[in-house]
Amino acid sequence: MRDLFASRSHEHGVRLAIEQSNALSFKPSSSSQMSLQGYIQMSLQGHAAVKFVTGRQLASSSGRGWTNMLAERWRHAVGELPSVLPRDTEIAVLLSGSTLVERQGPGLPQSTLGRRGSVWVCPSGIREDFINIRQPVDDCLHIFLPAKPFADCMLQDLEIDPARVTLRYEAVGYDPFIAQIALAISRELSAETSAGRLLMESLSQSLSAYLVHHYSEIALRSNSSTPISSKTSPWLTWRRWRA
Repeated sequence: MRDLFASRSHEHGVRLAIEQSNALSFKPSSSSQMSLQGYIQMSLQGHAAVKFVTGRQLASSSGRGWTNMLAERWRHAVGELPSVLPRDTEIAVLLSGSTLVERQGPGLPQSTLGRRGSVWVCPSGIREDFINIRQPVDDCLHIFLPAKPFADCMLQDLEIDPARVTLRYEAVGYDPFIAQIALAISRELSAETSAGRLLMESLSQSLSAYLVHHYSEIALRSNSSTPISSKTSPWLTWRRWRA
């Protein structure tokens, strides 16, 4: 019964995530529809091999034919990670356990006592000065997305200035939308399904749109999550994600 309840809860959560994504959907013109069909189709390489020198890879979507997104699960030991200038946008979501991570990017020091559901956003082209893992990470999902997932012409048709579609460097205590997407991706990594590629394509586009909507300079609406900023205390204890 517990497994059945957990399965139904997960399905309900993913359905809510997709419904939220649909609520964020725009009504583009016919020219935009062509741009939507031309959404970046590319295989991502990521930068995990260079960056996660203290970690061990648990699973990867590499070789599964996914486009527009690369997903990898990693276990990280205590230690410092090298400074890397990422070509792709990286979203890290803690899947289990707790950790303490210190990092600094574009002059913003962040110290996060992470729990299940904590999220770290590192946009493409933002070099992190340092990353120090103070407590080991049991299981973390790293999602790599294209630096520029949407065509400029599509954004202009939607009355969005492409120059303002720039993600912020943030650590987030908990984001339910990203958390549900991370769970769906993790399950597909653990047990590949026949329609998995279709689901992953949909989730990658939804996640990219959501990041622009909540974590870019556009600020279409106030962010409901709790980011770490340079004005807050460097030592914060984040609210636990209750399963």
